[in-house]
Parts: sequence; C-alpha cells; structure tokens
Amino acid sequence: MTIVSNKALIQQYFQVVAGVDTTVSLGDLFTADVVWHVPQSNPDIKPNPRVGHAAVMDLLGSGVGIYQPGSLEVKIQRLVADESAVMSQFTLVAKLANGTDYKNDYIMLFSIDSGKISEIWEYLDTLYQSQLGTFENR
Repeated sequence: MTIVSNKALIQQYFQVVAGVDTTVSLGDLFTADVVWHVPQSNPDIKPNPRVGHAAVMDLLGSGVGIYQPGSLEVKIQRLVADESAVMSQFTLVAKLANGTDYKNDYIMLFSIDSGKISEIWEYLDTLYQSQLGTFENR
C-alpha cells in the first residue's frame, strides 16, 4: 500500500466513525484478525487488547452509548504515515450521554495490512474521561 492510500483509509475511518461517510460499514475497514489496544487505565475494557474482528466491533459498539447521537466530531491535526502504518493526532469533540461537553486529545497508531486496519494503539487522557463521568452507568 502507498502512504497516500493509507492516509485515505484512516481519513475514511474517522468519517465513518463520525457518521459523515455512510457508504461503507465500519467493520469493512478492519482485517479479520484486527487487534485494538486501549490505555490500561480504562476500567471498562476487558480484555485488553481486544483481538479479532468480533471483539473489536464489540468494543466499538460498547462506546456508542457514551456520546449523544450526532454530536461526535473528529478534528484531525496531523496524519503521519509510511507504507504500513498511520499515526493520527486528533481532538474528539462531543456531547456525552450525561449532557457534559467532551473534548479530549488523542493519538492513535494504526497498522495497515492489504488496505485494511490490522492493529490500533489508542492513547488518550482517561483520567479526564473518568472525571467527566464517561465510565459511570455503562
């Protein structure tokens, strides 16, 4: 894969997550053996990492209830890529289900295999998430 196509895949991923691109299913962007790592401080993600397509889709589905529908916006500051990976620095802005405004900075490292996402390392401020109540009533 090329650097340009890898960046395009990750841009599409974020557009699908935010509901901007409805032409493809989120699950179609991942390999069958995809692995997702989250910070160890997140109390809700067990096991960690999530391994396999079904486990990753379950992880993503469990996060849907955190945000009010239609409120999620991803503001990408930087994409850095090579032939097999893309690093994204971005801010996620949303309204939490509990009505609180949410704005958190993230770094995600995506491994790419044959035009699909094969592994994700997610980094964010989980203390801030917890202080806003994102881990309550889930």
